[in-house]
Amino acid sequence: MNKIKELRFTIFETLNGVSGAFQTTPTQTLNFNELIEYYNSLENKKLSEAILNAPTPEAKNNLKSKRAYYTPYGTFSTRKNANILDKNNIVSIDIDELKDKKEAIAVRNKLATFKGVFKYWR
Repeated sequence: MNKIKELRFTIFETLNGVSGAFQTTPTQTLNFNELIEYYNSLENKKLSEAILNAPTPEAKNNLKSKRAYYTPYGTFSTRKNANILDKNNIVSIDIDELKDKKEAIAVRNKLATFKGVFKYWR
């Protein structure tokens, strides 16, 4: 578990009017515990709920564009694979289009059964 404390993550928040997937300039570097605090913040939870409950795909995409991004793979000087500074040796997956929370939990539980899968969900 000490290896987890050594992990570092680059955060890309709104900067100079650029946000979401278009932001390539890092705004913060966080350790694992700081990343979990950031993820569990009231602001992030409110935005996540709004995204989940968005009435249209356009509204969902608009809200998602306001979300800060982080890179699980390590720290970066800019958001580009060639500009990685330190590697975390983590593989991250993003599973979209699940129909509901029940299906998301089922997928999470199935993935957690595989050897070598580290999970951290609350």
